[in-house]
Amino acid sequence: MDDSTLNASTISCKALLDGLIRLHEASTVKKACQAAFDIITAHMPCGGVFAVLRPLEFELPALASKPQFNSFMQRYIETDHRYDIWLKRSPVHPRVTVVRHSDYTPHAVLVRSKFYRVVLQRIGCEHGTSIAIWRANTWLATFTIVRTAAQGDFAAKDLAFLRLLHPHLALAIKRHAHQQEQNLIHRTLDFFADRSQQGVIVLNWNLDPLYFNRAARELTQLWAGNRHRKTTGSITLGPELREAIERLIPTIEALKPNRPLAPRSLHLRSLIHRHEDRRWLARISFLPAKTLTYSKGSFLITLSSVPVTESKTALHLERLSRRELECVRLASAGLTNTAIAKKLGVKSRHEITPSVLRMVDGE
Repeated sequence: MDDSTLNASTISCKALLDGLIRLHEASTVKKACQAAFDIITAHMPCGGVFAVLRPLEFELPALASKPQFNSFMQRYIETDHRYDIWLKRSPVHPRVTVVRHSDYTPHAVLVRSKFYRVVLQRIGCEHGTSIAIWRANTWLATFTIVRTAAQGDFAAKDLAFLRLLHPHLALAIKRHAHQQEQNLIHRTLDFFADRSQQGVIVLNWNLDPLYFNRAARELTQLWAGNRHRKTTGSITLGPELREAIERLIPTIEALKPNRPLAPRSLHLRSLIHRHEDRRWLARISFLPAKTLTYSKGSFLITLSSVPVTESKTALHLERLSRRELECVRLASAGLTNTAIAKKLGVKSRHEITPSVLRMVDGE
C-alpha cells in the first residue's frame, strides 16, 4: 500500500469519526439526521438519502439529504407511499435492520411498478437500501439510500458499512425519541395538572421525582407541618409517604409488570393523614413499564386536602324511624322534595320531621 492510499484511508477514517461525533452530539433529531446524511453521502455514491420518522414519536415526519427533495418527501408521505413496492415486499421485523431492496424486488419487477413510474423516475433513481431503527418491537425510523442507474446497485462492502453505521444511528434516534417522549409527558402533565388544586407527583422506580406540579409541592410541605412555603423548585416526600411506597415495591416486583398482559394501571393504596384542621388523602398508583417508557415502571401519587369540619346539622341515621330512613333513601336517589312527598304519601312537606327536612333541603 503506497503513501497516497494510506493518506486517503486516514482522511476517510477522520471524516467518519468527525461525522459520528456530530451524530451523537446532535441536539435535535433534525441535526442527527443531517449528520447521518453527511456520513452516508461521504462514504458511498448515492442519489439521495431520505429519513422517515415515526409520527407519534417525532414532530418531524420526514427529511431529505437535498433541499430539492423535501417537497418530494412531503408528497410521498401524503399519497405516494401507497405505491411503494419496496415497502410492501421488504421484510418488516425488529431483527431486520439493513435491507437491500433488490434482494426482495427484482429490477424487472420494479420498473414495471407504479411506484417506479410515480416516485422513482421523478428523482431518477432505480436502486435502494434501507436502514430500519427499532426500539424493542416499535418502529422508530427508516433511512433509505437511493442510487441512479449509472451508480449501480449496492455492493457487499456498502451493506457492510451501513451495518457498522446502524448501531450509532439507532442510539442517536432512540435518544431523541426518549427526549421527545419526556417533553411530551411534561407538556401533557403541565397542561392538565399544573393549574390543578390537586397535587400530582410521578416517581421513578428509585422514588426520585420525575414530575410534580405546583400544588404537589405546596401540599407536601403542608403535610409535613411546614407552614412556610418554600420558593425553590424542589419537592420532598414525607417519611410516611415514602415508607408506604417502599413497602409496596416487592409486591409490584412479583406482579411482573413488563409482561404484555399486565394491567396498565394498578391502584395500590390510599393513605389518609390528619393534621391540625385538615384531612389529607394520598392515592398511590403504579404505572407499569412502557406506560411512561421507563424500564420497570413509575409511581403516580395524587394529593388532596379538605378541611375537617363537624356539621351542625349532621343526620344520625341510627336515630331515624323507618319512614325517615325511606325519606333519606329517596333523597340520596336525587328525588325532589315534591317527589319525595308524593312517594311517601305525605300531603305537605311540613309533615316531614325537621331533621329529615333539613337533609332534603341540602343544609
